[in-house]
Parts: sequence; C-alpha cells; structure tokens
Amino acid sequence: MVKKIFLLLGMLSLITLSTLAQENQQEEKKEPIQFVHANTLYSTQKTGKNIQILKGQVIVSHKQTTIYCDSAYIDRKANKMDGYGDVRLIRIEKTDTMLLYCDTLHYDANKEIAYFENNVRLIEDTTTLVTSQLKYDFKKDIAYYDKGGKIFTSTDTLTSLKAYYLHKDTAVAFSGNVIMKSGKYRIYTDSLYHDMYKRISYFYGKTHIIGDSVDLYCSGGSFDHKRQKANINTGARINFKEQVVTADSINYNHHTGLAVAEGNVRIVDTTQKYTLTGSRAHMNERRKRFFMAGDAVLTQYRQKDTFWLRSDTIFSYTDTVVEEQDTFAFRKVLAYHKVKGFQRGLQVKADSAVYSLLDSTLFLYSQPVIWSDSIQITGDFMELLTLNGDPYKLIVKGDAFIVEHTLDNKFNQIKGKNIELRFKHRELREVDIEQEAQAIYYLFQDSVLVGVNKMACDTIKIFIHNKKVASILALGATSGQLIPPAKLTPKDEQLDGFQWLWYFRPLKPEDIYIWSKKD
Repeated sequence: MVKKIFLLLGMLSLITLSTLAQENQQEEKKEPIQFVHANTLYSTQKTGKNIQILKGQVIVSHKQTTIYCDSAYIDRKANKMDGYGDVRLIRIEKTDTMLLYCDTLHYDANKEIAYFENNVRLIEDTTTLVTSQLKYDFKKDIAYYDKGGKIFTSTDTLTSLKAYYLHKDTAVAFSGNVIMKSGKYRIYTDSLYHDMYKRISYFYGKTHIIGDSVDLYCSGGSFDHKRQKANINTGARINFKEQVVTADSINYNHHTGLAVAEGNVRIVDTTQKYTLTGSRAHMNERRKRFFMAGDAVLTQYRQKDTFWLRSDTIFSYTDTVVEEQDTFAFRKVLAYHKVKGFQRGLQVKADSAVYSLLDSTLFLYSQPVIWSDSIQITGDFMELLTLNGDPYKLIVKGDAFIVEHTLDNKFNQIKGKNIELRFKHRELREVDIEQEAQAIYYLFQDSVLVGVNKMACDTIKIFIHNKKVASILALGATSGQLIPPAKLTPKDEQLDGFQWLWYFRPLKPEDIYIWSKKD
C-alpha cells in the first residue's frame, strides 16, 4: 500500500514538473514586440525603465504583424504596446494581407489581441469593415465589434450593432438591427451569418427580405446571393404583387420567378378575393401560374356567401378576354380528381372542374352531381353560371337526370338528353328537358299519396313557384298515365338510371374533405 502511495506521488510530481516545463517552454516561445523605427526612443523615470516611448514615424513588428503610428508606448515586461495617431496595422500571412486603421491601438503581444479605437477600418481584398471600436484576436483569427459597424464588399453592404468577423471562414456573424444590401435585395433581420466566399446568408430570428417585385418574411432560412435563391422557414411568407403566400417552408428563385411552398400552404389573392390552401404548391410569379396539391381547397369570399372547392390538385393561370377593344385579365382554376364544392344552398361533386373567376362560371366533368335544397342533378357534363355568387342558369348535357326527394321518402324524377335549369334569388324557377324527355311526378293531397304521373315526350317545360311545381308543359309526341297508389309497382317508381347519391353530398364546408360517407 505504501509503495502505491509513493508511486502515485511520484507520478503527480512528474506531471507537475512536465506542466511547469511546458509553461516555461510556452513562455520562452512568446516573442517580444520588435522595435523597427522611430524618430525618438526613450524611457523616463516616471514611467519606469520597462516602458519605452516612441515618437515620430514609429514602426514596430510582432510575428506577421507590422504596426505604424505617430507615437507608441511599449511595456517590455508585459509585452504590450499602445499606439496613437494615424495607426496602421499590416498583417501578412501566406496568401492574405490585412490592413487595419484607427486612431488608437492597444496590442497585447503575448495574447496576440489588439483593440482598435476611433475611425477603425479593416481592409482585406475587396472587403472593408468600418466601426468605432474593434477587438481582434489574431490567434483565433476573429474580430469583434459591439458599438455598431458596417462591412462593404464589392457586391454587398452589411450593417449591425454587433458582429464577429471570422477571417479563416471568410464569414461574418451579425446581430442586432442587421441590414444587408445586396443587388436588388434588402435584408432586415435580428441575426445573420454571412459566408462572404460563397455569398450565402443564413438568418435567425425575425427577417424581412425586400426585392423589386417580392417581399419575403420568416424567422429562419438562407439566401444565396449568387444564384438569387431564398430558402425560408418558420413563419415563411412571400408577398407577390397579387398574392400572399404562407407555408412551413418556401424556396424562391428570383431568376425563374418560381416559388415552391411546402406544409400548411396558403395563397391569398388580394385582387380577386380568394384563398387557396394545400400541403404543397408551385408558383411562377412571372407566368402568373400556380399549382397546389394535397387536399387543395379554393375559397372564394362573396358578399352574400362563401364558396369552397376542394380537389386532389388545383392548377391556376391567368387568361385574358377582349371586350370592345378592352382586354381584361382574369384567373382560371382547374381542379381535378375528387372535386367537391360547397356553398349555402348549392353543393357540387365531380372528378374534375374548371372555374372561371371572371364570371364565376363552373364547368363540371366526369360523373358530376349538383345538389340544391331537396334536388339532385346528374349528367355527363354541367355548366353552372352565377351572378354575384347566386346561380342563375345550369346547363346539363348527356344523360341529364333530376331527382327531387319528396314526401314519404319518394322521388320525383326527370330525365332527358339535355336539361336547362334557371334560378332566381337562389330558387329554382324553370326546367327545360330536351330530347327523349321522361318524368315521374308524385301527387300528394294533405301529405297523402294520391297517384303517380308518368309521361314521356320530346320536350318538357316545368314552371316552379314557391318551391312547388306550378305547371308542366309537354311538347311534341306525348304519352303518359296517372297511376293510383294501389296499382304502383317498383318499376313505376323509378326511371332507368335512377340513383340517389346522398353519401356524396357535403352538408357543411368540412364535408368537402370526405369523398364518400360510405367509406
């Protein structure tokens, strides 16, 4: 046990001696400040024999650093110096030459740290740093200011309250009221790291980027000044001239005008008053086109009501129309795959749709369905025309079929090759059925079924008042019969092609996300 203790003490002694030796070696390696030139060099009893006073065209050097000034005080024991008046510091390394100017310099040669005061300028290649106070650690090759400063390059200008100049990394870390001017862009942020070699800026905290045709906002991201590309996140937002885009992240390319937004994407059109949401969007500001995918929803705000249109994908572009030598630009929206729409009093379903914001006309393709009150309308193709958000005409082509849910769970039915419906004040007023028109109409008296009217002819015109059939006009060769309830058969109650698609109908805005209630 005693031997182990002595052995441990011996090891500690060796470690201590080794440490002291290393420290002594480091002390020996410390290079003193070298006197090169001065018009006058002297010491005084007042300042002490270790203090040298140099005046007039002073030149001193230390390692790769040469200092010029009007006068200087050198503390030989501490290996420090103070320089005054037209101070210039030149530091030459392998391939780099750095120039520093100021009015007053404090230099610690042992630590290789310099403090520059008043009218400070750092110049290296095409980079110039200007500030009132600067600390430079030459061992770490880092400069720092915290009293406000500005950095100029051949392409960029940056100002901030604080900054770290990372010479080896050719980068600067800025904080506090950071402003960067680069080409056509201005960046305002709380904190910014700028790689001067790659010309890429990384920002942290609230950031506003202003371009000639676009504004960008975020709390994190980067900007590639060479490629004119921005990658923003955390509250990402882009303001174009006509649209405002928000998302979890946005990549923007100034050269192409293309922006790619991902995660909780929202596009608000400030001119045509609509909003588009989804999970991913591609936008081209120059071509005025955008593409939205992932539960894409178009919301159009109207004076009387709001219209929602949802599909897997929405593509939109700007079209033009000429009227009396005037050209009007308007937006068209193409929605495809599992389209559903909702507004109060009117709901739609189709595989694809085209919506014109010029006149709010909606075209529905591939098994379209429209519901209004207790009426269901189907066909091969539909064109819905609206005025101020209210439908006034619906054109149905190809196997057109109208079903009305009536009393006692019965269904009035009308079918033909083509059907045209006209509305007034959101109420159905007239129905025209053309080519091979057929109808089944249930007759009730005091809510009691008294018969079923079946007819077939070339054309049927139906006039409606207060949501009730006022009159029916049959044109062309007509056949029909009134069937009493006792003689009704299942075949008498349904026209060929009858279907009641209640499970597709959205009853509230949230239902547009549900394709079928049977699923």
